[in-house]
Order: sequence, then C-alpha cells, then structure tokens
Amino acid sequence: MIEFLNKLLSRVNLKLVSVKPTKAKTSFTKEELEALYKIEELEEYYNCSKDPIYFINTYVKCNIFSGTTDLKLLPYQENMVNLFQDNKFSLVNSTRQSGKSLIPILYLLHQLVFTDNADIGIMSHNTNTSRYCLQLIRDCYNNLPNFLKQKVETSTRDEFSLSNGSKIKVATKSKVVLLLYFTHIFLDEFAFVEKASEIMDILLPVIIACNNKKLIITSTKRKNSYFNELVENPREFKVLNVNWDEIPNRDEEWKMNMISMMGEQAFEEQFVV
Repeated sequence: MIEFLNKLLSRVNLKLVSVKPTKAKTSFTKEELEALYKIEELEEYYNCSKDPIYFINTYVKCNIFSGTTDLKLLPYQENMVNLFQDNKFSLVNSTRQSGKSLIPILYLLHQLVFTDNADIGIMSHNTNTSRYCLQLIRDCYNNLPNFLKQKVETSTRDEFSLSNGSKIKVATKSKVVLLLYFTHIFLDEFAFVEKASEIMDILLPVIIACNNKKLIITSTKRKNSYFNELVENPREFKVLNVNWDEIPNRDEEWKMNMISMMGEQAFEEQFVV
C-alpha cells in the first residue's frame, strides 16, 4: 500500500499528511481536515485501482439516453467485467440491449486510468460507431471526480490519451494491422464486421505470443457470421452468454409482445442466446 501511494503521489497533485482522528482529538483545524480528506482520496484511488467493479459502481457516470446517468452494474454485467479482468481472450455472446458494448468501454476506462502505458484499440463494425465508443469513454472520464483524473494529453475524435502514457485509439478496417500494436483490443459487434475471420488470422498469433495483450469481443449473433463460429468453437476464448431473460423487466409477456411485433425468427436471431 505504501509503495503504491508513493508512486501515486508522484502522479497526482495531493500532499499526504498523517492526520488521523483519535478518541483524544475530536476537533481539527481547517488544514488538518483538508489533509485528512486527501488521505481518504488516496485510499479511494487505491480501492478503485484494485477493483474495476467498485470503480464503476461508485464513480462512473455516463452520458447516455437522457443526460448523465449513475451506473450500477447488474449481476451479468459484473460477470462481464470479471471475464475481461481475468482472461486474455474474452468473448461475450449477448442478447440485444444488454450493455454488451458499454461494459467493455467502462472496463477499458479503468485500464486507461489505472494502468501505465496501456495502449487500447477499439474497432466496431463501422468507424462512426467506433468513434461513438471513444466519445463515451471521454465523457465518462470527464465526469470522474478530480482526484481520479490525470492530465489529458490528447483528445480528438480518434484518440484520447492521459499523462500516465495510456491512450485509446479508434482502429479502422482499412488499417486493421495497427491493432497488433495495442495492449488491449476491443472488437465491438463482431458478427457484423466484414472479413472478421481475416482479422482474427492476423491478430491471434501475435496476441497469443505476447503476455501483455488482451482481446475482448462482443456481439449479438448473426446468421452465417464468423462470430457464430467462434461461439460454437471458442478455442482460446472464455465465453459469457447473456440471454434475454437476464435483463430486468423482460419476462414471458415481454417476449410474446416482441414476437408479435418482429416475428419469432427475428426474435430468435436477435435476443435468444
């Protein structure tokens, strides 16, 4: 803990002063209270660095839907975070509207803030969606309390970097070879990515050979897609399946209403895992 705090103090503008409340001392000067509060900030920074779920549930606010929203992960979403944290190759096969794109973004935000020199690449099925993912990360970062922030070095529609040397970049299909240089790779909506099998042929040998690389893939299934093949034969991947009935407020009545609107085949393809 002390070694961690010493490292942290060199990065953030906080002064560590050993002021602790005791039974004998019940009143404090303004300076002592400020020092005590900063010690608590350091403790919170440490707690967040060690536990991405605690970090997300306690401090992350997202600009989604209508305004800024506090986030509380659902059990299956916590399972996603643990999957990403514990495994080199992670694959989420999910029903629609489960947060399958958002939760990897929040995990990567944790890596950006608390890992030195993390090099993160995001690629979705089109460039605009990849840029939207990056914008979500930027918004979540901007909503963090100041004691969790560092100096922003770069902020463009295709890159966001911090003073700890970590950065997130948008990767495009025309420059897929650049994914090889990232330590963390997120492939979003992979069932809808063109030439997905060719991308995997490029990435897998390098990621397997490098201890410091992670690959996260998420998607809804799509008929005859390479993603479906991965789900059936995951090879190196640890797979998490998220079915429609794990989402709050989705019951048999909801299912029948959806089937009446979109048809059973479409429901099976988009919601059933």
